[in-house]
Amino acid sequence: MPIMRCHKNGKLGYKWGKSGFCYVGAGAKAKAEKQMKAIFAAGYRDAAEDIIQNKIMRRRELMGNIKKTFRKRPPKQLHPTSIERQYYQRLLELINVIQKQTEQIIIPHLESLVSEYNSTLAKYDSLFTDGWAENADRLVNTLQMNITANNPIPNPELMAMEIGQYTSDWNDKEWRKIMRGVMGVEYYQREPWMNDLLQSFSRENAALIKSIPQQYISDLEGTVQRGIKGGFRHETIAKEIRRKYEIVKIEPTKAAKSGFRAVNLRKRSALIARDQVSKLNSQITKNRQEGLGIQKYIWRTSLDERVRPSHMEKEGETFSWNNPPADTGHPGEDINCRCTAEPVFTEELLSV
Repeated sequence: MPIMRCHKNGKLGYKWGKSGFCYVGAGAKAKAEKQMKAIFAAGYRDAAEDIIQNKIMRRRELMGNIKKTFRKRPPKQLHPTSIERQYYQRLLELINVIQKQTEQIIIPHLESLVSEYNSTLAKYDSLFTDGWAENADRLVNTLQMNITANNPIPNPELMAMEIGQYTSDWNDKEWRKIMRGVMGVEYYQREPWMNDLLQSFSRENAALIKSIPQQYISDLEGTVQRGIKGGFRHETIAKEIRRKYEIVKIEPTKAAKSGFRAVNLRKRSALIARDQVSKLNSQITKNRQEGLGIQKYIWRTSLDERVRPSHMEKEGETFSWNNPPADTGHPGEDINCRCTAEPVFTEELLSV
């Protein structure tokens, strides 16, 4: 008996023979054929068996030829550099506020603080008063309040969630590109893990964003205290403070000898943006590939002079998602890693 057309609830469908179940909607004909094969496998035979089996074999042959045309290397998955740049620009807005408030509140008063400290030493030959220190504390507290009042990121959790969603959308676009290139279709899959992953990213990055002014204030306070007590001129202390937010070449050895810490807000913010977006993109890639049943990937680097030797040596090598490289982790997990994971599609996946 052949596959026949049928109607169910006013919809056109397919069924096997007169007594088969009527399937409607997407894949209805394939489901009817599957039912037919199951019945034959159970031992049913009729005069039309050879004709039907020949049609099935012919269909399989045609489908096989179609799939083979898509069995090629997946398109290169691009790194979300634009999302990293967007994240960094938002952090720069905060750094610009820190710089402006510091130049207005702290820098102009360094000379008077140094003079007050030196006058106290000259008068008493030792430090019996903390007047200069109290004045410094008041200035730092004022700075902290002004940074908070003018903070361009009043809701770090919301901003981090936006960056996380942008990264997810980027990864989704790249994933669909890969699926079209390999399978010839866009593959949709449920992702119940996505919300928890973005919530976790939002919490962790909100904490990092909040830490930027907090650590700056603490570091600034120490720089002022050490500079004044160390007998440095106010110009030298101002220069060390500006190292923290200006675009300058930091010399760690020189800074260490002077007793100052060479920590630059711009470099730290760039590291946060690159590292966090890369790690999230890597985790989404891993979850999406494993969700489709992909167990292995090929390590792909950016193939430029910035690639580290430990990463370059992995270029073109195959790894399993359940066994990450011990020295680097999966692509994108190491600090500032721009590498990507090219999925390895098995014959079983291609035949779905």
